[in-house]
Amino acid sequence: MEFEHRRCIVHLTAGIENNAIVGHARIELPRRAVSTTSGEDVHDMEFHRDFIDENEAIWFAREGAIAWIDEHVESGDPD
Repeated sequence: MEFEHRRCIVHLTAGIENNAIVGHARIELPRRAVSTTSGEDVHDMEFHRDFIDENEAIWFAREGAIAWIDEHVESGDPD
């Protein structure tokens, strides 16, 4: 799954690691949108919880990615 938030492109996936479902979010940051606390162009996140299924893991990864973007990306034109 892919979506855009504050000019960032977010790729979401879920998979199995060590017999548990894991949510993944890869955030592609636009140039000049990164706050002074971070200098990266891509930010990867993994979420290890007791997810019921892959849909729940993807939903959780989406919420985590949005929260990270809202905290770390300078607001230009918010959604």
